[in-house]
Amino acid sequence: MIRNKVMTIQEFLDYANMSKKERFINEIINEFKYNKQLKIACTFGLAIALILISNTTAHAAEVNTGGIDKLGNTLLYLVRKSGRWVCLVLGLINVIKVGLSGGNEKAGDVVKVLGKYILIYATLYFFPYVLDLIEDCFR
Repeated sequence: MIRNKVMTIQEFLDYANMSKKERFINEIINEFKYNKQLKIACTFGLAIALILISNTTAHAAEVNTGGIDKLGNTLLYLVRKSGRWVCLVLGLINVIKVGLSGGNEKAGDVVKVLGKYILIYATLYFFPYVLDLIEDCFR
């Protein structure tokens, strides 16, 4: 991006005496100073490059994660059971509200409410299943 800059005579003479390489480096430095998106992109690019270049080896297969898995499955079971009752109660409350409201398309509104809570409840089972499938793909 070309920027117009007001310079003093001395700055202009210094700029004119620079070689092409020095001007190029100076323009890159100025671009980094003023372009926030370029700073962010270069920072992430450098971080990803360093991660890919590093020769660290993960030994996750040697770690026993049985206890963590058991705790996670217990918590998932509790979330599913409590989520079932939350969806059931809130779904019924919203169906009653839609039924009592004065509207011509009551059946369509009831189906929308039921669909929303069915989708929320199904996600409690579907999302962990998908994560397990992804994990199995990389074993």
